[in-house]
Amino acid sequence: MRKKYPSKILLFGEYAILLKGEALAVPYPKFTAYWVEKTESDSAFKPYLLQYADYLFSENYFLEIIDVTAFKNALESGLDIKSNIPIGYGAGSSGALVAAVYERFAKAPIDKNDFLALKNVLGRMEDFFHSKSSGFDPLVCYLNKPLHIHADGSIHSIEKEIPLLEHMQLFNTAINRFTNQLVETFQERMKDEDYRTEIFETLLQLNSDCISYLLSDNRNMFFETLRKLSEFQLKYFNFAIPPIIQGIWKNKLTHDTLIMKLCGAGGGGFMIEFKE
Repeated sequence: MRKKYPSKILLFGEYAILLKGEALAVPYPKFTAYWVEKTESDSAFKPYLLQYADYLFSENYFLEIIDVTAFKNALESGLDIKSNIPIGYGAGSSGALVAAVYERFAKAPIDKNDFLALKNVLGRMEDFFHSKSSGFDPLVCYLNKPLHIHADGSIHSIEKEIPLLEHMQLFNTAINRFTNQLVETFQERMKDEDYRTEIFETLLQLNSDCISYLLSDNRNMFFETLRKLSEFQLKYFNFAIPPIIQGIWKNKLTHDTLIMKLCGAGGGGFMIEFKE
């Protein structure tokens, strides 16, 4: 059976993860990427793969970890990736690609239980696409399981079902986004003392509480806290919510049972909705 690498959704932890806050991400198998040996025409990913192989070949660090020569030869012989993961949508398109390359061409694969070591290597590999990657996205795609990053930096996999995920869906803004610009805007805003105080004293706690209530299946407290998080993001992360979406977001908070929140950096792509 062909191995497929799922997209990923960062349920909670957007921006908080930059401040050593908690994060929770899950595989999202509606979108996947997988290897194909030969195709009549190259996929949209083929140019990226060729550039990526050159990037890996240019650094000794990767030459020790990845059989880059085998990777380049395979690409020249027709190897390609097929993917329906939207690019620029916060769904882990580059994470799935990195996971696929690592699993197929790693010289000595790291034990899959060594999350931190894997996260470090996969992050370095994903730097090509994001300039500086945490490694969290490709780790979720590679392991194909929900992962919880704690405030102390430790990582645990979630082996049990998460019933409240049945209430989650994605809202397609139909707008491409650019993560680096959004992160830069956030970092600039963090220079303001009042803004910084709200982030550290309110956002990080709401974020942690949402994760806790989600994993403990505390439905009432989860939706109550999620609504507060949604209101907070609408006020303090307006730069990450396109103007046309802000009206929809506010209307849902006021008149609907759907609660919206950012999906990753925001700015476009997907937004997350939970139905009460």
